[in-house]
Amino acid sequence: MASISMHEVPLLSAGPKPASSIQKRRVMSLLVFCGLFVVYSQRVCISIAAADNCKHGMQEEYNWSNEQQSLVLSSFFYGYITNQFAGGYFSERIGAKLVFGISVTFASLGTLLSALTAPYFPALIASRIFTGFAEAVTYPCVHALMAEWAPAPERSVLLSFAWSGAYFGTGLAMPISSTLLEKARHPSLPHSSRRRVTPLCH
Repeated sequence: MASISMHEVPLLSAGPKPASSIQKRRVMSLLVFCGLFVVYSQRVCISIAAADNCKHGMQEEYNWSNEQQSLVLSSFFYGYITNQFAGGYFSERIGAKLVFGISVTFASLGTLLSALTAPYFPALIASRIFTGFAEAVTYPCVHALMAEWAPAPERSVLLSFAWSGAYFGTGLAMPISSTLLEKARHPSLPHSSRRRVTPLCH
């Protein structure tokens, strides 16, 4: 029986990866892009709605002092700084996909609560802290996801595309929020009083 040299045996891992594998990592990068787009656009909206020079803004609506306005804008980060390490820990323990999805969901819920609690200052602060706490884990999750799904030669491209969702969300949220506030009294909008329209931008 003829002997077979090890050099003549094809290595299974040396061939090209299936097309489905390539597609999945690109889809994952797109999903991360969308998630970051959502959470960063939600983060920016309240900065526009609470601006002191905003005609139909929250400070005018609820007669906040400058100290109250500053607390509203900073309270998000009180929650944000407390949960960064937890995001990395749970991404490793239970999976970055699940943690990222939960984070986006609860951050969106916190933003909705900010709109509902806007007339009640302590409740609004609590909802902003909760939103920051929920959103904090997205940052470490992104890197855990890309380390798992993106091969080294494509990792920088896929990671850059995913993170660009944050900048698109920030850039688009500003003009959209300003337009909503500008049209707060427009008769074509349902419930056109300031008290009902302004919270849509929180």
